[in-house]
Amino acid sequence: MQSNISKLQFITPQATHSKEFYKKIEFLLSCGINWLQYRNKLSAEAEFIEIGKQLQKICKKYNTTFIVNDRIHLAKILKADGVHVGQKDDSITEVKKILGDKFIIGNSTNNYNEIEAAQKAGASYVGLGPFQFTNTKDNLNPILGLNGYQKIMMNAIENISIPIVAIGGLTINEIIQIKKLGINHFAMSSYLFNMNTQKEIYYLIEKIHSTKDFV
Repeated sequence: MQSNISKLQFITPQATHSKEFYKKIEFLLSCGINWLQYRNKLSAEAEFIEIGKQLQKICKKYNTTFIVNDRIHLAKILKADGVHVGQKDDSITEVKKILGDKFIIGNSTNNYNEIEAAQKAGASYVGLGPFQFTNTKDNLNPILGLNGYQKIMMNAIENISIPIVAIGGLTINEIIQIKKLGINHFAMSSYLFNMNTQKEIYYLIEKIHSTKDFV
């Protein structure tokens, strides 16, 4: 397993160029969120870069890993630490040609075969989901649920060495169940973004990193 892949990955909800948005991002990072994936499907290139530069600035302040979703050429402009691509985006091989081998490369997956292919192609980690329905992403792949995750992990435990990141409508209740399957990395968007107190965030981080059962 690659040790530089955070166990708790924050994915931005639809980003806006506003003081309120940046203030909330800074609050989350100040509470210990050390991985930010910048996901923005709606902004034109100029606004995407403008928002991205502000997020990168905040990430540098808190030594947070900065990942750009999908837009590979803009990830290079923004000097991101890595990119995350889907099955319908550029292949991992193409990403490596554009960015080189030093970038972190994540890949969205929905089944074991896609996980295996991503590992063989050189992905740093895979996102596996969706676990359940989520409003954060349009055009969802088939929902996996706990049974789907369990079936995939029966093969993955022995054969996959890169981190598998659970994603898709997760709350702390789902994390309790998923950790029992051997998955220790989690991606969250709205659930985390809507937290308003340090206590909530500290509790989430503590439980994700804990090797003990949840209480």
